[in-house]
Amino acid sequence: MKQFKGFTLIELLVAISIVAILVTIGATIFTGVQNEAQNSRRKADVVAIVKAMETNYDPVSGTYNASKILDGSAFASGSIPVPPEGGSYFADLESDSGTVPRRGTAFRVCAALSDTSPFCKDSEQAIYDEDPPTSPYLMGTPPGSPTPTPTIPGPTNTPTPTTPAATSTPTPTTPPPPTPTPTPTPTIPASACPTSGLV
Repeated sequence: MKQFKGFTLIELLVAISIVAILVTIGATIFTGVQNEAQNSRRKADVVAIVKAMETNYDPVSGTYNASKILDGSAFASGSIPVPPEGGSYFADLESDSGTVPRRGTAFRVCAALSDTSPFCKDSEQAIYDEDPPTSPYLMGTPPGSPTPTPTIPGPTNTPTPTTPAATSTPTPTTPPPPTPTPTPTPTIPASACPTSGLV
């Protein structure tokens, strides 16, 4: 008897299925970890911008001077932090005329997280109450909702669009098809069957 060395088709399919399941699980975990890491960076950048703004608060005039923020000199890297996807974070000064030097009585800094919910921090010395923010903005554009979110943001309450109810048109009813009547099975008389030879 000759023996063949190799795998059967079923063994190969089972192995390929297991590898496919493991790849799917690995990709899902990697994407989640990557999004969490990017969100952590965005939150840290917002906190860094807020701290830089707070260090430029002038208690005599009661205003924040954003000049050092805009030229990047308030940051150790020498430039304003940038989101992982590029662009810029949103920052707004309240009571800002848009003229240089940029000054305002309060501020808000926001970042759009991976799930597009905003993460915002407001000034500590004064209450930011421009809701919604008005232009000119200090930098960027407001993400989603300008309302500040807690440190651990929850789901945003966005209204769901409503669609008008469709009017129903009467559909013509068709009568059900007739059910077939069963045909009787023929019966064979006992006299027609030979009974000889049966034990």
